[in-house]
Amino acid sequence: MKSIKQIGASGQISLGKEFAGRTVVIDSNEPGIWVIKTAQTIPDGELWLHQAAAAERLDRALTCLDHPPEAADLDALEHHLKARGLGFAQNSADAPSHQLGAVAIQQRPALGADSKPARPCWTTA
Repeated sequence: MKSIKQIGASGQISLGKEFAGRTVVIDSNEPGIWVIKTAQTIPDGELWLHQAAAAERLDRALTCLDHPPEAADLDALEHHLKARGLGFAQNSADAPSHQLGAVAIQQRPALGADSKPARPCWTTA
């Protein structure tokens, strides 16, 4: 749709009420020719959310939310660590209360052959 508009004395032009309050991008590749496109702006503090690396991290986080973790067997974990020489330096009964608590691990569903291996989701109960 073409229309003819008059540029006012202050240098302004009206695009119509349907565009009121909208943000636009104006491209001027050569004198006298403007291409006006509606646009949305992203605040600087949120720009990272729209980058590929952040999208992967957000997808992993959302997958963890969809698949609640199962409680881990802490006795089996302690036995496993001790068998590898990585036992606890102090008796778990003497450990401060903030070090006690169930640790849960949930493996994400397997991805396709062309995807990266799934990372576990960790939570504390």
